[in-house]
Amino acid sequence: MQLFKSPARDKRAVNATGVAPAFDPKAGSVLERVIFNNRPALLIICLLITAALGASIRNLRLNANFQSDIPVHQPYHELS
Repeated sequence: MQLFKSPARDKRAVNATGVAPAFDPKAGSVLERVIFNNRPALLIICLLITAALGASIRNLRLNANFQSDIPVHQPYHELS
């Protein structure tokens, strides 16, 4: 007894030799075409952004000083 039916296979997915057809660069939406037709450039952009963020993290300083968050020069604070 089969509980789940396997999805129907698309016969166009592979040709008679068992090899998938070449990627059609004109297929898909505009966003898909931009991403998939420019993969090397997109990879370089992501690597550059990662390197820039990695370099900027050296300047990050943790400050747990809560005294600087208290507004001491506010009118409601001066009344007390």
